[in-house]
Formats: sequence, structure tokens, C-alpha cells
Amino acid sequence: AGEDWTAKIRAIPSIPKTVSGALANSVLQGELFLRTENHIQKQAGGLNARAKVAGAMMRRNEHAILNDLAFFVWAWPDGPATLAQKLAELSNAGFSDEEQYSVPVNTVEDVEKLRSRWFTSELPFVTDGVVVRSGTEPAGNTWLPGQGSWVAAWKYEPPEEVATVKDIQFAIGRTGKISVVAQLEPVQLDDKRVQRVNLGSVRRWQELDVAPGDQIAISLAGQGIPRIDSVAWRALVRDKPIPPAPRFTPLTCFYASAECQEQFIARLVWLSSAKALGIEGLGESGWRGLNQAHHFEHLFSWLALTKEQLQSTPGISPERGLQLWHRFSLVRERPFIRWLIALGAPLPQPALKVTGDTKWQQLRTRNE
Repeated sequence: AGEDWTAKIRAIPSIPKTVSGALANSVLQGELFLRTENHIQKQAGGLNARAKVAGAMMRRNEHAILNDLAFFVWAWPDGPATLAQKLAELSNAGFSDEEQYSVPVNTVEDVEKLRSRWFTSELPFVTDGVVVRSGTEPAGNTWLPGQGSWVAAWKYEPPEEVATVKDIQFAIGRTGKISVVAQLEPVQLDDKRVQRVNLGSVRRWQELDVAPGDQIAISLAGQGIPRIDSVAWRALVRDKPIPPAPRFTPLTCFYASAECQEQFIARLVWLSSAKALGIEGLGESGWRGLNQAHHFEHLFSWLALTKEQLQSTPGISPERGLQLWHRFSLVRERPFIRWLIALGAPLPQPALKVTGDTKWQQLRTRNE
């Protein structure tokens, strides 16, 4: 499952074209990375390296940056019995970084010293922490993503910056929940330019007591998502906007109206997501444009749009309009349960499956 990058991988000089011995016909887990020179993580940050690698792999034509890519093997499921044996085999095959940057440790203090040293030392790649693992691991068929007591990642503390709040805005989600977003004077945080940060629910925003003019400390969480850590300084004038009345629920805004605009658009965005109907390449801005041009009445009004209407929609080229028409036509073949999920039926997916309903008519016969 996923992208077929075989041709691109063959064009990366640092990756061996063939392997032999225990490595032949084996599965390796790892990560493509961008080689750098004398990179000090504490000083230089992430350099947007992940995005550069992903961009290089997604390009249709070969690019010079492939010469700067390499592959770091994180794990070799069902390989030799010990990590030392695995590292020796990998090094002989041309994967030498693994042996150089894998160090035996006995205590947490050992790990802490290495983590601190690598954070402040010159390395040939960008890092975001260290991986701590046992010398042996269970059979590969028992591995699951995010599970395993034999391996853990210890990330570096995220960089933090202080940003000034320009405005406070409210967003209404698909289920009617109201979230608060702070618009910021742009700041550079590691390798990202941050202009907004989610403050959470209305209640959390009120507890944080954030107003325009305040300065807040922000850092990057998880996969580089900005988060608020604290309020660094509060302005004397506390001119905070009034949040929308909490009148939206999981059962409101299936029909378009002025007051339902935000939840209605959020429903459309969910509807086209991979978990629902999977309409590729249609996000929030696309739905807003279609709704504005064709004045949707309800959540599925787009099904009635003709090929000509889509091709003549402002902001959509005739080619893209035709592409959308084909995708809208294909979703009619989606299974019934996918349509229920797209509708936003407030039932967990396992419960929907248990009903066994395969038609609207069956569902309509059910009472409350």
C-alpha cells in the first residue's frame, strides 16, 4: 500500500542496488533522509528536511537532490538474532550509518548523555531525538505501529518562540464544536513560518485568557503542529471577541444557510475525506468555491451538478471541472456504509456495521 517509489529509489546513489546473504529477499524498515554537512540540531533546527525529501520523491522527473538522499534502517524484522549481527550485516551491504550511530547503553543516564551530545554535535543529517531499543525484539508478525515495549522514541525539547496575537477567531467543526484560533504576527519556529495556532475549546481559551495584543509562547508538537505553551505577557486592554452561541450540534446544518456556513462547509470537507467518500483533491477552498457558485441547498446538492456546470465554475478550469465530474460520478458506487459515514451519522462505525443495513429504505424503518 502507498506510493511505488521503486524507480526513484534506484536513482539514489547511496542505496545499494543489490544485497546478498541474510539481507537477500528481506524486509527493512527505515527512513529516507537528506544528507547535510556539519549539521548541529540545536543551532540549525529541522531545515525543512522532511518536506524536501518528500518533495523529491513526489516529483515525476528525477532531480539532483536525489544525490543527497540516503536511507537509514530503523529495524530489520526477523533478521539475525542480535542487533550487533544486524548492524554488521547492514554495514557490509553499504548501510554504514546504522552501525556508527547505534551505541550500546545500560542506563537512562547513558541515553541522556548520548541524546545531549548528538543534539549539540555535528551530524550528517537532521534529527528530532533518539530511539531507545532492546537488543532483541519479538517476531515481525507481532509488530503493530505505535506498539511495542521494546522500543521508544525520546524526542528533543521543541523550540519555543514568543508571538504577538493579532486576532481571535472562532471555527465551527463538523459536529458543531466551536474551536478558538489565534491569528499571530508571523514568526519562524524551527523550519516553519507560523501565523496561527489553535487554542482549543472556548472554555480552554477563557481559562488561558488570551486577547489580541497579548504575547504567547508557542512550540511545535508531534508532526510539527504549532501549539500554545503559555501566555508570556498580557496587554492592558482586554478587548476579547464574543464567541458564537453554542447552538450547533451533530444534528444541525445539513442544509445550507447563512448561520450554518461554517459547520456546513466542515461537513462537506469531511464528506470528501478518505474516511468518508474519498473525493481526491477537493478540500475546504474547493468546496467553498463550489458552494458560492452553485448555491447548494443541502449536503449532497453537488451530486446534481452537470459536467457543463462544473467546467464553467469560476476558479475551476474546464479540465479540472471534467475531472471533478468523473470523481462525483464514481462516488455513487461507494458502499452504503460510506454514505452514512459521509452524512455524519452520529454512530460509531462498528455500530453502523452491526446494523447490517445496505439501503436507505432499511434504515428508514428503524425507530429512535
